Amino acid sequence: MRRLSDIIIPRTEHSKGAIDSGAAEYIDFLAAAAPSSPNLHGRLGWLDGAMQKRYQSTFVDAKPEQQTAILDLIAWRKNDSPELGPGIAFFRWARNVGGDGLLHQSVGIADLGYMGNTAVSQFSVPKEALEYALKRSPFAGS
Repeated sequence: MRRLSDIIIPRTEHSKGAIDSGAAEYIDFLAAAAPSSPNLHGRLGWLDGAMQKRYQSTFVDAKPEQQTAILDLIAWRKNDSPELGPGIAFFRWARNVGGDGLLHQSVGIADLGYMGNTAVSQFSVPKEALEYALKRSPFAGS
């Protein structure tokens, strides 16, 4: 899970990424604690099985480009098939939960620049964010 998390949310010059935030541990905790979570061991087993079939290797032991190739397949719902469906569902869940785990940890909060319950003398929405929202608004072009 740590390797998968690292590929999904890698460390960059701007963010510490999934490993430093403990996202894999968060995913493991949620998978164990929430009855609605997918069977983590079963889904990781599916991933290893798919890797064995394509590359004769487990996910962790595969070459980085092989790991990325399988994830490129299961990252998109357009690739849904009986063969890839379980992997697609698992990847979507892991990506969402891993992102939540990152943003709810001190590492992710620091990356966002979140100041918490702090008084500010002025608040403004960045121009780029406002333009992005307005382009998608039902009032655009009105």
